Amino acid sequence: MRVCDLFLRIFLGFLIIILLGNEGKVRAFQFKDSRVSISSYTFLNNLEYVGDVDQYSTIISNNATQETIFLGEGQTFFGEHLALEAIHQEGNFLFYRFGVLGTHLYGDEKNFHKVRPLVSIAYIVPKEASSTWEDNFFSEKKGKEYKFYLIFGSIINGPRNKFIEPLYDDSLFYYRPVEEGLAIGQSGTLGSYDAWINWQRLNTPFHRERFDIGIVSKLKKRGFHWDFQFHYVHEGGQLYHPGPVKDNFGVASGPELVLGRARFRVSGCYSYDIPDRGKPETFSEGWGIESSIIFKVKKMQVFLEHWIGKDFRTAEGDPFYQADWLVKFGFLHKWKLTKHCILLLGARGYWVKGTFTHDERLEIRYYINYTPNK
Repeated sequence: MRVCDLFLRIFLGFLIIILLGNEGKVRAFQFKDSRVSISSYTFLNNLEYVGDVDQYSTIISNNATQETIFLGEGQTFFGEHLALEAIHQEGNFLFYRFGVLGTHLYGDEKNFHKVRPLVSIAYIVPKEASSTWEDNFFSEKKGKEYKFYLIFGSIINGPRNKFIEPLYDDSLFYYRPVEEGLAIGQSGTLGSYDAWINWQRLNTPFHRERFDIGIVSKLKKRGFHWDFQFHYVHEGGQLYHPGPVKDNFGVASGPELVLGRARFRVSGCYSYDIPDRGKPETFSEGWGIESSIIFKVKKMQVFLEHWIGKDFRTAEGDPFYQADWLVKFGFLHKWKLTKHCILLLGARGYWVKGTFTHDERLEIRYYINYTPNK
């Protein structure tokens, strides 16, 4: 029996015990503070690439099994993530989460492309006493209701979603929906910060370990914000040496002005890439300036962005930003179909080095909760 199958059976048995204990026969948990959650995230994303952007021919390793994504001249991601969880609250601020996540890619010969555990302990202080932890795996709430949190284990709806695209390619979420490590964040009247470490891969005789560290912070005064973002990706390890030690640094900082429904942002970006610590001649520095306008109309966002840069290289950033010049525009529309179901539709156009290309996405997020004795 495979380990993932055994884990699934144990967890399903655990859920049955909770459900059968609806009349209070099982005293393991205080049922009024526990719940079972099912979350589904279905995605369809069509990406069209420009052939002269270097990193499209790069292999990105992204997890402990050394599974890779090959970014070619075009690719379509079509599948879903399905999470089954049990969440228990102890006291006012402490939460335990146990569950499993299955990723199914349509057309894959496997029923589930990957099955992984979801285990975490979180200390969360809400902004209001009446708040509850409704940050389900794929819900829209991403910690905005809390003034402090500390999470060990599976990082759900992680703060890397706040990165600008030169530092993080959001299509990686389709293959790597969960971070594993430590996350901390705080929000107040003067600003906020989020910081985390994500352990992606162990050091083995076949590959280097890989982890990343990120910081997203914001200072704010009324409609004026100043953002700072930092991302570091490391591949190394001392036990085994199957390949070079690598480091990559990405930094972005700049002002943001909010005027009604419009938001104006300018970010200065810097990268330092070390593809092999033993070969200093391979080190490279790069820079870029991202300017964007985002306008909200009800549930839709319309945006226009301009980028100029030189030799900008980040380990997990959108490869389009390796170009020296880029104009991007598009929209993202959100419909709340029911209380627990959200549909997202978006499209982006890119004008890169005299070539036009595009991508489109359709996403459906659904979650339900079951609270015993309620």
